[in-house]
Amino acid sequence: MSRFIDNFQKDSNQTKCSLFISNLSDKATDQDLINFFKEFEKYILLCQIDLSLNNYNLFSTKGRKGIIIFNSHDKANEARNSLNMMRLLGRTIYLTWHETNSLIRRNNSTNLFIKGIPLTVTPREFYVHFLQFGDITSARLCEDEDGKSRGYGYVSYSDQDSLDQVVNN
Repeated sequence: MSRFIDNFQKDSNQTKCSLFISNLSDKATDQDLINFFKEFEKYILLCQIDLSLNNYNLFSTKGRKGIIIFNSHDKANEARNSLNMMRLLGRTIYLTWHETNSLIRRNNSTNLFIKGIPLTVTPREFYVHFLQFGDITSARLCEDEDGKSRGYGYVSYSDQDSLDQVVNN
């Protein structure tokens, strides 16, 4: 535990070292998460399915939830941007900052609803497209039970400038 605390305190942006993982398959295990984040293994302090979170319907997502804690903000952000909305065990997983402040979590001023998305667009392609405009706090391409796109989605940015770039393009 001491190594965990020592490593965690090295990063000046401690609040942005933890990622919340949602929409995990009921079959997912801690080892599945570790394998999924394999390229970031040496930067991970904790990676687990959090059973205490699974009793709550946080962010209106189905599936199990988990948490991953990195020893640096930069590596957590790199993992978030490179792995968010990828598939694990047949489900699209969502990575967001583990934010405990409900005022920040519920900020709706930078949310977008996007419709008319071609049904061939994957969740990852959707995420990467909108990432070019700025830091995404959350994104979701809505899918049916079989994992097929419904043609609409949501994106929330961390700042107004990013939202304005999307609207103006």
